[in-house]
Amino acid sequence: MNSLFATAQWSVVTKQLVLGVFTAVAIGFGFGLGPAKSVAAGVLCIALPSAYFAWVSQRTLVGSRILAQGVVKTLSSGALMALFLGFEKVEVAWFLLGMVASQSAYVWVLARGSEEHSGR
Repeated sequence: MNSLFATAQWSVVTKQLVLGVFTAVAIGFGFGLGPAKSVAAGVLCIALPSAYFAWVSQRTLVGSRILAQGVVKTLSSGALMALFLGFEKVEVAWFLLGMVASQSAYVWVLARGSEEHSGR
């Protein structure tokens, strides 16, 4: 069960990066480098803490530790958002689009996850 949990976590991170790169490239071609960088920054605010969570979570199935790691993940996302919005020149609408694109990986995993792990 531990390997299934770890696999699912890394599946989310992989899909976040795939969706993020696809969105950033599409926005880059359509609207230019500035909006694409803002989208990429939004993706990083979600994908980096998710990658840390996946890496740490694969080592435990203790509920309290997973909860604590989830809190760290949430706080890390908030801190990265504050850093990008405070110190980087990002366009807020594109930044939020990157975050939404990255978060939509959870829907992708929920929709396709049972098929990936059941061998269908």
